[in-house]
Amino acid sequence: MKKIFTLMLTAIFALVLVTTASAAQFKDAVELYWSWVDENYPEYVTGVWSTYGDMNNLTIGVLNNEVGEAGKAEMLELIERDSSITFVYQDFPRLLLMEIMDELNSYIERGLAFSHGGLYDPENRVKITLDINKKNDPTSEAIKAEMIEKYGDAIIFDYGELLYSLEYTGEIGALALTEPENGFDMTMLFILVAIASLFTLTMVLVLKRQKTHTLQTAEGSNVTTQPITNKDIEALIRSSDIDFPKKLDEKIMNEIK
Repeated sequence: MKKIFTLMLTAIFALVLVTTASAAQFKDAVELYWSWVDENYPEYVTGVWSTYGDMNNLTIGVLNNEVGEAGKAEMLELIERDSSITFVYQDFPRLLLMEIMDELNSYIERGLAFSHGGLYDPENRVKITLDINKKNDPTSEAIKAEMIEKYGDAIIFDYGELLYSLEYTGEIGALALTEPENGFDMTMLFILVAIASLFTLTMVLVLKRQKTHTLQTAEGSNVTTQPITNKDIEALIRSSDIDFPKKLDEKIMNEIK
């Protein structure tokens, strides 16, 4: 009788394990994350970044409410390896931050004195640096106030030197990068900052096209699961909708060769 009881317990335990394993749709948090990139982020997710600078563990931000708690439970059910995920609580859904990024071009087109900026997952904010030389520009300041009224603390504004000038060429969505009036004399560091800022504005589209597994870290650097070659970088620059001035284009290409 005791032997039969033991066998029954073993069978029940095995059945529980099989049921639990079958509920998991993804091996780890990375696979779960890339399913969101291909489709869309859940409403409870606030941000995603690499915890330790690699792809072994992702920090996933969730809303600090009942929706966020339910989301945590759902994610743990969807992945096999619970150790691949770390949770933190944040304020704004990533869908809202992505909406701000999607609408940023329209604000720039209307006269926002944009210099550079992007979506920062660890800080759960969109950070925008405006041209300090146009700090008192009434049009730009009015648009800034409009954005703050609409999005509140989801946006952080500051002022800095203009690294490059964005001008519309007349075609919808077409931007031209022009040199400052005092001439073009940037170090490679500033060039890379400018290019990184421009790519941030279209990062979601680039990731979907290239399927390059790239994530932020808490320190602001990037980590990827597959190498990005000089040829890949050149192809991205060449295929961009941004019209780079010849001098900048040549210098970048010389540096990456």
